Amino acid sequence: MTTYREESSVDTREDDLGTTRGDPAAPTWADRQDAIRGRQDAEPLMGAVLDLVHDLDEQVTNLKVALQSNRRIGIAIGIVMSQRRITDEAAFLALRGASQNSNRKLRDVAEDVIYAGRLD
Repeated sequence: MTTYREESSVDTREDDLGTTRGDPAAPTWADRQDAIRGRQDAEPLMGAVLDLVHDLDEQVTNLKVALQSNRRIGIAIGIVMSQRRITDEAAFLALRGASQNSNRKLRDVAEDVIYAGRLD
């Protein structure tokens, strides 16, 4: 539940732990953890929070890998386009075909193309 204080023009809503938003001396994450630990339902709540943080961290890592892979695949597409004088779609299809024929990930085939300068 969120409560409001009227005495300040700063956002002074209080959260469920009694901390005030917009306060430069607001409690740190560790202070909030200590407040949660004092509650009756703290154990399941902390477990759920830690699970969520772990899941989000894993998702961020996966998205970073995907973004990097996408960039590298784009570079490889450009190399194949230049080498074969074909469209980007045709270059992607060629990379995908090479990936499937060699039973390798597309990003690995793209890395080979980048380093060799051509698609074999």
